[in-house]
Amino acid sequence: MDNRFQPPISKSLTVKLEDITLPTQESESNWSDSQNKVLNLCGLQTLVVDNDVDTRDLLSFVLQEKGAEVIGAASTSEAISATTNWYPDVLICDICLPDEDGYTLLRKVRALEAEVGKQIPAIAITGLLREEDCPKIVSEGFQKYLPKPTDLDELVRVVAELVGRK
Repeated sequence: MDNRFQPPISKSLTVKLEDITLPTQESESNWSDSQNKVLNLCGLQTLVVDNDVDTRDLLSFVLQEKGAEVIGAASTSEAISATTNWYPDVLICDICLPDEDGYTLLRKVRALEAEVGKQIPAIAITGLLREEDCPKIVSEGFQKYLPKPTDLDELVRVVAELVGRK
């Protein structure tokens, strides 16, 4: 008989679980409710401006899934046209646009704000984000900026933060 195969030796192990607190159904519910409140964008009017249709559609879809009303625009002129009868609560704008850049769009939006008496929080998104660009983005009037590709959870968190939904 070949003795090379040995069955595993059985050993017992005792673990004390007294220091582990398992979540109750109530605490799980409270956590879930608080997360939903943070990420709830219901009724928030959002203008998403990006000349890349896939990016614009993806950002719009994510925001709509959180309850936001979204209008998309591919250019500065489309974005300004969209604001004639509809004034957004937040602007999400690519910096590199085909006709005029995102900085120009934001200046035009800020000029319209004087008429309406309301300032729109603005988020810049760009694929060309370099460290030296960050001060210019802020000095031009954007409250936040995100790199492309954009982390969608971060986008929702930033939008919620800017409009006071936290």
